[in-house]
Amino acid sequence: MVLTYKELIDLFNNDYQIKKQINEGNLIKLEEGYYTPGDYTPFELLVKKYPTSVFSFLTSLYFQGLINEVPSIFYLTSKKESTRMKEAYVKQSFVDEKYLFEFVDIISIDGTQAMVYSKEKTLISLIKNRNKVPPHIYKEAIHSYRNIISSLNMHTINILLNREKNKKIFKEIINKEIL
Repeated sequence: MVLTYKELIDLFNNDYQIKKQINEGNLIKLEEGYYTPGDYTPFELLVKKYPTSVFSFLTSLYFQGLINEVPSIFYLTSKKESTRMKEAYVKQSFVDEKYLFEFVDIISIDGTQAMVYSKEKTLISLIKNRNKVPPHIYKEAIHSYRNIISSLNMHTINILLNREKNKKIFKEIINKEIL
């Protein structure tokens, strides 16, 4: 569990009590403004630090159950005006705010809720970035998409494809490799 300083103020009423909890070993300061009473994961810290960012690309493939290999870094998408994330284990991308929360699913991992792009939006991202994906990951993801094709929203896929300048090529790839 990761708590913000504000959450701790609400819990303990003042800074003195927070410092007392740290000195007694009941809290660990992770970094400025973020604390934990015990175990935590980088995922939990990212969700707490960047609540308006969406997990995307390979992270989305993993969280959506489309690949088994845990990505070595977290992929997060933020609005264009956002501050750059400094964590070495994060790859950040930027989009217009009007598209940031479009086609987002809310997932829960060990009690922590996070935003992740839908399977449809992640498919377009996979096709668009296919040359950046290790071949075994790409193959596994395509195989997973073949298995769930009947549950995908084709209208959503078409909306997303129509925004792409290479939509014709992407449609051919989807027709050839998935349908």
